[in-house]
Amino acid sequence: NLASSQTEFLTQREDERVEIVSNLQNEEERKNEISIEAEEYAEDIEEKKEAVEREKRLVESKKAQVVKARQNAQSLLNQANKELEKLDKEHADLEKLEDAIQADIERLSSSGGVAPDKLSWPVKTGYVSSGYKWRRLGGTTSFHGAIDIAASRGTPIYAAGGGVVILARYYGNAGRTVFIDHGGGMTTLYFHMDKILVSVGQTVITGDQIGTIGTTGRTTGPHLHFETRLRNPSSANCSLSYLDPTSRGRVNPYCFLD
Repeated sequence: NLASSQTEFLTQREDERVEIVSNLQNEEERKNEISIEAEEYAEDIEEKKEAVEREKRLVESKKAQVVKARQNAQSLLNQANKELEKLDKEHADLEKLEDAIQADIERLSSSGGVAPDKLSWPVKTGYVSSGYKWRRLGGTTSFHGAIDIAASRGTPIYAAGGGVVILARYYGNAGRTVFIDHGGGMTTLYFHMDKILVSVGQTVITGDQIGTIGTTGRTTGPHLHFETRLRNPSSANCSLSYLDPTSRGRVNPYCFLD
């Protein structure tokens, strides 16, 4: 019986030892699993942290781009406003010039006589670089009530018809300028001359040289700006589009040029 009791006791103690060892192994495995999970969690947290940092850097970069784009847009807006102010001033100056020209013609020209039916070309060489039309120049759209005849500087300019010189001087943006009164309410205008070869009160006939081609005033190159103005523009017998929509008496020169 003693041996049996000792065997049972030893067996029970062995079972307990086996259970303890098993529990310790399970606990160790659990610790390993927890450690692995903790490492994986730490790695995941680190990756997420790096992703957040990358996103933060991307946001900061985009923010900087937006700030720079706004600065560029503001700079362009400021530049555009300055250009508009400049164009407005140029347009206002042009309007003042046109009003002054018309006022001088009305003040200086005669109403008697008969206006010529035909005019001679004021420049014998060169070409028409801009016609009697609406045009956009320097960002401003305006009516060009004349023809521009481009030629080299110094090219002779001739009186398009007989008449009396009523103005011969520097005339703002028009540069060196001559007005010839042909009678019957017709006046021809010659802008941007390099030299003026006539004087106020002088009588000229068709083909007399009155000056030379130049670039005085506001120009983009040597040319003659040639206008034909009538006190009564509707009296012109012309099949072309000839009436200046700004009502300043400028008639299409092609109505009269041979």
